[in-house]
Amino acid sequence: MQPPMISSHPQNQTVAVGQSATFSVSATGTPPFSYQWQRNGSDIAGSTSANYTLSNAQPSDNGALFRAVVTNSFASATSNNAQLTVTSNTPPTGNITQPPIGTL
Repeated sequence: MQPPMISSHPQNQTVAVGQSATFSVSATGTPPFSYQWQRNGSDIAGSTSANYTLSNAQPSDNGALFRAVVTNSFASATSNNAQLTVTSNTPPTGNITQPPIGTL
């Protein structure tokens, strides 16, 4: 009879705008476990498995912190935070300049 201990914490993710990010957690202890994912410390409704996927990441998601709370009949354990970085999918633009006419 063991309380849950986080054995694998979620990892930071970097995705482009519109892509999905998946966070995972693993725990040891006495099953069964229940899971609750949180974003910036608040529960995410319906996210109650060992994995959480944020679909269609947006610039407003940049910097968000995700963590999981794993619970069994004895106690609960909270994972480390994982940060989401959302990058722009805008292609880089070049800047071409010409030297003044008459110079080498």
